[in-house]
Amino acid sequence: MNSLDISLFRWLNSWAGMNPLVDNGIIFKAHYLPYIAGTAAVLFFFFYKDEVQKLKNRFLVLEIAASGIFSRFFVVEIIRFFWQRLRPFEALSGVTTLIEHPQEASFPSGHAAFFFALGMTIFFRYRKSGLLFLLIAFSISINRVAAGVHWPSDVVAGAVVGIVSSYAVHYGKRFLLQHTKERIARLLLSI
Repeated sequence: MNSLDISLFRWLNSWAGMNPLVDNGIIFKAHYLPYIAGTAAVLFFFFYKDEVQKLKNRFLVLEIAASGIFSRFFVVEIIRFFWQRLRPFEALSGVTTLIEHPQEASFPSGHAAFFFALGMTIFFRYRKSGLLFLLIAFSISINRVAAGVHWPSDVVAGAVVGIVSSYAVHYGKRFLLQHTKERIARLLLSI
């Protein structure tokens, strides 16, 4: 941890505990917005105008799931296995913690990795919606710092992991789908 990380954390966390309205906004964005964003991303599975878009959207939802799971439950966990970093509320005194969180490794942020992967994956197909989801990922990440459960560098690293993972899945799928695309398409259209 460096002094910039601590200073930026202290500044963002200083917003917590000052005003109930601000606290509720931080809690909403850090804790509840991820559920809303995840649900909204799944809705791509159900909304389409024709069979071609139906198939593309169902592939998109599979790609979102693959990039999110790969970034959060594979890459993040490998990094955390080798790099155990205390959370701010464990390492510093005087931290205002607005959401409950177990005492486990904080680097990189799993939420940032998952939601930046989600946003970037949507961005590949739908630019405007993808930008919205990337802004949501940014909001979730910053508010998790303000809520006292992550360092700024945790969420920056998580964002990088998520974006790189989404690129790996997006461009890796082309290679994998060359021989299985028709079978997967039939399966997705039958749902």
